[in-house]
Amino acid sequence: MYSIGILLGVLISILYPLGVAIIFKILKFEDKKWKFFLIAFIMGALFFYVGLIRGVYAPFVPLPALYWVNLIVGAFVEEGMKIIVIFLLLRKINPDEENKMYFGLIVGLGFGAGEMLAFVPAIPAEIINIQNLFVNSIIWYILLPPLSPLYEFYILYYFFAWIQYTSIANLFGIPLLVLYERFIVVLFHSATAIIIGYGFKTDTPELNFKDITIKPYIIYYLFAVGIHISLNLFAILFHLQAITIFIAEMIITAISLPCFLGAMWLLFKKE
Repeated sequence: MYSIGILLGVLISILYPLGVAIIFKILKFEDKKWKFFLIAFIMGALFFYVGLIRGVYAPFVPLPALYWVNLIVGAFVEEGMKIIVIFLLLRKINPDEENKMYFGLIVGLGFGAGEMLAFVPAIPAEIINIQNLFVNSIIWYILLPPLSPLYEFYILYYFFAWIQYTSIANLFGIPLLVLYERFIVVLFHSATAIIIGYGFKTDTPELNFKDITIKPYIIYYLFAVGIHISLNLFAILFHLQAITIFIAEMIITAISLPCFLGAMWLLFKKE
C-alpha cells in the first residue's frame, strides 16, 4: 500500500496542476504557443526546488523557533522564485507577451506541481515516522524516569499528530483531507503568481523614496508575500498542535479560494 501511495502521489502531483493549466490554455488562451506554456510550467516547478536552498539554515535553528523563521523566510523565498521566473519569461524568453498575468497563472500552477511532488508522495512515510516517534517516546519515558516530564510532552505531541492523520479517510496512505489541502494550495500559488504578473502589466502604484523607485511588480510581490505569510501561519499552528487539522484546512481554504477567485477576476477583466 505504501508503494502504491507513493506512485499515486506522484501522478496526482503532476497531473492535477498540469491538467488545470491545460484547461485554461485550451479554453481561454488557445492562441498562446504550447512552447511558452510548457516552459513556464516547467520553470515554475523547477524553481520551487531552487527555493529549497533556503533550508541551509535549518540545522542551526532549533525547534520550534525554526517554524517561525520558516514563516517569514518561506514566504519571501517562494514568492521570490515566482517573480524571478516571470521576469525571465517576460524579459528573456518571450518579451512580446502582452498578458503578463497569463505567465503568472502557468508559473504558479507549475510551482504548485513542484511542491505537491515534494510533499504528497512523502505523506505515507511521514505518518509512519510520526507513529514510530510516538512509540519511541513511550519507550524512552519508561527507560529514563528523570526525563519523564520531557517525554510526556513528546508522547502527547506525537499521539495527537498521529491521531489527526490516521482518523480521517485516506487513499493508499494519503489522507484525503491533506490531499484536498494540496489541491487548494496549488490554486493559491497560481493566485499569488497572477498578482505578481499583474505587477509587471500595470504602471501603478509606483513609489519613490529619494532616488529609489519601487516598481509596481515589487509592490505586488510584497503583497503576495503578506498573503503567503498569513497562510503559513496557520499551517505552522497545526504543526505545533495548537489547532486541529480541520480548523487549519478551513482557514487555509478561506484564504486560498478568495485569492484565487480574485486573481481570476483580475486575469480576465484586465486581459
